[in-house]
Amino acid sequence: MKTLLLWMVLFPVFIGPGSAVVAGIVTWAMTRRQRPQDGELVRHFLVVMAMLSLVAAGFLSSDWVARKLDPSIEARERFQAMPVHVALRQHMPFEWERIEKAAEADLQARIPLVVVTAESRKLYPVLARRLLPFGERDAALAYAEAVLPVLQELRAVDPALCVGFAWPKAAAKPFDLNAHLAADTAAAYEAAVARLVTMNELATPKPPPSFAPPGSNQLQDMQQAYRAIREAMEPRYGEAVQQLHTNAVGTLDPKLACGATIELLSRALQEKPAVARSLTTELLRT
Repeated sequence: MKTLLLWMVLFPVFIGPGSAVVAGIVTWAMTRRQRPQDGELVRHFLVVMAMLSLVAAGFLSSDWVARKLDPSIEARERFQAMPVHVALRQHMPFEWERIEKAAEADLQARIPLVVVTAESRKLYPVLARRLLPFGERDAALAYAEAVLPVLQELRAVDPALCVGFAWPKAAAKPFDLNAHLAADTAAAYEAAVARLVTMNELATPKPPPSFAPPGSNQLQDMQQAYRAIREAMEPRYGEAVQQLHTNAVGTLDPKLACGATIELLSRALQEKPAVARSLTTELLRT
């Protein structure tokens, strides 16, 4: 549409007159040693002018011109190329459609790409928590392992951010992790989210089955492991260990709560893979 409008504006002012001048020069150069009839001269002129107009139309329709006319094209491509968005587009199109629609409206409104991507990344932890119970075991464990350095870096920046990221019941305001993390840590976290999107039972197509709901024995093992971890941590953190997954987490000292969260997750990841998968999933999605 923009290309058509540009053509309608430029043709009578630049393209038409310019093509006519060039067509006249070319016709003269081609026929100056001949004695063509008037009709032949007109045909030469019209053919050359038509070719020049087609070239101009092709140029105005080119990707380069389109990008100059609409900067949101490049922004849209960069947004779509983000790892989590690639995974969503390929494996969870119903989720991607919602995110893309919101981003498209913002980009068309000339909101900077950095703001649009930041708003989108705020949704990643929510998406990951929802997918963890359905995730393939290795993908779920990889996500938990990616969360650990995120918590450690957030503790150094602001322990309250660490608690807010780890525990939804802390009722913290969503924030963009990339604004507080080293580039490699943020990239590893996004890669883990993307893998979780790809390898979960809700994905299309579904990944090879490698996850089954925990049976009674595994559930018992998980509960025993959690109890042992909690008892080992209580001398250092007291009742705070029991309050991490409750609404009371928001009332704890952020420094204490963040340190306890990091140790809890670290200990959970040291369990056997099946137990670690169940335990970390329960902790991270709570």
